[in-house]
Amino acid sequence: MQVNPLNRVAGRISDIIQKMRQLDDGPRLPEGAAKIALQKTPALDEQNPVGMQTASQTTPPARQISFAAELNQIIESESARAKVNPDLVRAVIKAESNGNPAAVSKAGAIGLMQLMPDTARQLGVNPHDPRQNVRGGIEYLKNMAQRYQNLDQTLAAYNAGPGNVDRHNGIPPFQETRGYIDRIRKSLFDTQG
Repeated sequence: MQVNPLNRVAGRISDIIQKMRQLDDGPRLPEGAAKIALQKTPALDEQNPVGMQTASQTTPPARQISFAAELNQIIESESARAKVNPDLVRAVIKAESNGNPAAVSKAGAIGLMQLMPDTARQLGVNPHDPRQNVRGGIEYLKNMAQRYQNLDQTLAAYNAGPGNVDRHNGIPPFQETRGYIDRIRKSLFDTQG
């Protein structure tokens, strides 16, 4: 009996995938959802809203995150590229999409970091591609941090748009935006976690 070479290749691929899953430091979650367990991080403050690191400043991670390995790798590499604290990126992803790369909001925001199509276009990223979505979201978050120099206003601008932050001369009085800021702050700074 002769074995079909395609069956042999398919079997090897299946074995490789099985081994990769065993090496993954967290369980596989359905439909790309990621489980995030956040604890305290001291690297963020009002003067450094996204925890940007300079060449002379390195901040070791103060928390352990359980995340799908692929998503964690994307967050780490894209955060390092932009010099933005990866824990803040994780907290934003948690608040925006709960780690679901296929999430689409009622307003039309797409992906892990819930980029609006126009914003994604301006940033030159495909919001449906997880790596590009995270890259674009980090870039937008960093732009807002450079503009406002304040963590709460940065988060408000990410959630409600910079026009609303400017119009209200600070955090807009929107319940959704205030809740969003509170959730991210709790994820980042809650010592009870």
